Amino acid sequence: MRSSGGETAFRFSAIEEKVLWGDVADLLHLIYVFSPADDPVRKTLAEHHFDAIYLDGRKLGFISEEFRTEIAGDLEGEVSADAEVSRSDCGNTDGDSVGAFFE
Repeated sequence: MRSSGGETAFRFSAIEEKVLWGDVADLLHLIYVFSPADDPVRKTLAEHHFDAIYLDGRKLGFISEEFRTEIAGDLEGEVSADAEVSRSDCGNTDGDSVGAFFE
């Protein structure tokens, strides 16, 4: 497709566009789920139906409390593991400047 300036316009294929918008919607759902209850962005997302899945007039929860707890635990474990790696790097005595940086 050519624009009026003679340049070729960039376009996504139908499948790329579907995947992109699906990923954006998933991200907005996750922001809603993990944001504090009193966060203004949460209210805005709910107004635009990013608080759940809506089918045939029914509202279905996006992520169950059980799964949300599991995800939060996994994220917490990753953060703890990363912190442990950083701490272990601090004690490294092989002359690496990274260890000196963290001291």
